[in-house]
Amino acid sequence: MKRILTALVLIPLVVWLILWAPVWAFIAALVVVGLFALREGVQIGNNRVIPALACLMYIGGAWLCAYALRAVNPHWLLFAFLLCWAGDTAALYVGRISAATNSPRKSARARRGRAPSDRSRAACLPERSMRTT
Repeated sequence: MKRILTALVLIPLVVWLILWAPVWAFIAALVVVGLFALREGVQIGNNRVIPALACLMYIGGAWLCAYALRAVNPHWLLFAFLLCWAGDTAALYVGRISAATNSPRKSARARRGRAPSDRSRAACLPERSMRTT
């Protein structure tokens, strides 16, 4: 429920920022969101310098592309956001569905018991070779 309430508040704000906001407001939003993302990336990297620099380049590159795409046509940027949101939403719900069968809390015995079905399923799949000819 918290995710839905957050989406109801933030989606109209993001659409306004992308389509109708003045450039200064869009840049301010990029900076604020970028700083939050950088803080999270630094925390994930255990406050080390190299992960922080990599995170800074990753976030900076993404936001530079977002700024350039908005300059070309804001509708393309909105389309990119919609694709990202759709993928994240699908991953969330597929993860919830598969969590019941792939729970990390399962015992080793349960995983071993499932192994034969995993092997039989793998045998039915076509072979995918990584070699190039």
